[in-house]
Amino acid sequence: MTYFENSILTIPTARPTHQSRTPCELAGGESCAVASECMAIETPRCIPNASRAKQLELAAAAFRRFEWIDALDPSTIELFLREGKLQFVERDQVITRRGDKFDYLWIVLSGAIEVSIVSPEARKQIASFISHGEFINLVPYLDGGVVAYDAIARTDGLLLAVTRNTAETARATDPGLTRLLIDKLCYRARKVYQLLPDHSLLSLRKRCMMTLLYLADTFGLDTGKGKFIGLKVSQGELADVVGCSRPKLNLEIKELEREGLIEIFYSRIRILDHPRLLALAME
Repeated sequence: MTYFENSILTIPTARPTHQSRTPCELAGGESCAVASECMAIETPRCIPNASRAKQLELAAAAFRRFEWIDALDPSTIELFLREGKLQFVERDQVITRRGDKFDYLWIVLSGAIEVSIVSPEARKQIASFISHGEFINLVPYLDGGVVAYDAIARTDGLLLAVTRNTAETARATDPGLTRLLIDKLCYRARKVYQLLPDHSLLSLRKRCMMTLLYLADTFGLDTGKGKFIGLKVSQGELADVVGCSRPKLNLEIKELEREGLIEIFYSRIRILDHPRLLALAME
């Protein structure tokens, strides 16, 4: 029986609800962990000291949470688990630097990753935050070039490093993998095309709204009181995403809070009226 098949029998795939979670180390003792940080039965900190069999078991459980899992042949997942290298990353750990060259790509099994660029003047622009099921190093893997951005762990997490040879072996027998990589690349391209006019044409208020909606879609947890953004994001970091100064960002965020659209507490944000926020952003 394969690792992946075995995981179906031994690992619960149902994600704990926001309300039922107990305090955990990843959430700083709070009762609401980020969905993308949850490994279903154990946190990533257990990985370094776990046996190889246990590591594979946990990695297989992570794969089962990916929305694109049915697009791949089970043999591809088996190959990735057998040949790939699991890497535990801690919060603030640098995964790649702009200009680095790698001959493999990473699959994010759990955690949140910041994708950003720092200018020669030390100004940072955060392009996005990515979570489980996404790929790091996709473009360099495809074209053989260097990394175009910095990738930094925003939470503890787990990555699976797959060499180019392993990925190419899988693509030779599984056309679903090639289609998946193309879909991921197209999604990123469309996102870039959307960001360009957003930053040049949209008002600061609408850029703030779009950023909050993006974070809610990526890290949102539905609660009895709106959608909670599980990832801790400071106002300075939000400003780096929106592309403005922190004081200007603060004014916009406070206004959204006064209007009853969001709630802010301890670097956490809850969207109280998602439909209305979306409607205002799209006006």
